[in-house]
Amino acid sequence: MQLFIDSPWSPFICFITFQIIFFTIKTLYGSYLTSKINFIFSRKAASQKEAYDSRVKAELLAELLGEWQSFPDETAKIRSLSYKAFLWLPSSVAEELSKLLSGKPDRKSVREVLVLGRQHILNNTDPLPPHLIIDFELGEEEKARQADYALKKVKQTLETQG
Repeated sequence: MQLFIDSPWSPFICFITFQIIFFTIKTLYGSYLTSKINFIFSRKAASQKEAYDSRVKAELLAELLGEWQSFPDETAKIRSLSYKAFLWLPSSVAEELSKLLSGKPDRKSVREVLVLGRQHILNNTDPLPPHLIIDFELGEEEKARQADYALKKVKQTLETQG
């Protein structure tokens, strides 16, 4: 041991040893900080993507029900919206939406289906009573299309029975 201390190389060996230790600590701490920052940003990005997806799903359901209530002449858009909604909705909400869109007697109202969709999207974290959802009356053109639609349904029913 005495040889090492008295050696002319001892300051150089100490310097190199400290440099190795410093480099190792710096590298380990740098990689730790990088991974920590990446983790935080990836969690934030995932949270933002989830919020965006929820908004898109909510918009799709609202657009589907709005289009459906306006009795459109062209059904391509409403058909596409319906298919998209049925792809991501859970079966309980999809079943209620199906009853509503097909006019079943035991169907829920548009407001109740919106609340079901909202509960699914928000994971039941923010309850909203259906009566607080505002629904506007049909315009004149929509009322005329509704009457035409009802007439077509009556004719179809009579044709299938007769």
